[in-house]
Amino acid sequence: MATEKFKIRKEGDGYQIWDPVRKKWVALTPEEKVRQWLIVILNEACQVPLSLMAVEKGLVVNDLQKRFDLMLYNRDGNPVLIAECKAPEVALTEAVCQQIAVYNIQFKTRYLLITNGEKLTLFEWESSSEKYVPIPFTGQNLMD
Repeated sequence: MATEKFKIRKEGDGYQIWDPVRKKWVALTPEEKVRQWLIVILNEACQVPLSLMAVEKGLVVNDLQKRFDLMLYNRDGNPVLIAECKAPEVALTEAVCQQIAVYNIQFKTRYLLITNGEKLTLFEWESSSEKYVPIPFTGQNLMD
């Protein structure tokens, strides 16, 4: 990960990283560093404006309070991608896929994305099979 893209400061006994989407300093955890890396990738490689991203917003799933990591919206305000970020040492297992799929029940986005900063998997809804299928992540336009 290219750390020159990040604003990091020491605060007390730890460090904080600037979140350009939430426009505030947040604790620099391994998962947060992955989330901020993904924001840079989506903004720069996929040309997604920061104004069309939401970070760590709450949602209710089966009467339980949950929080997604990152959501992309199209210019009409409709969600198009939901992402789940894990720390680099966390494997991207079937459980992670199930977690993001459950979060996506109410949004029904076209894309799902999971990453731990070392591996990134993008899924797209395939209406013919009625399931999400992995597709290559190439920095493509995700907003259409």
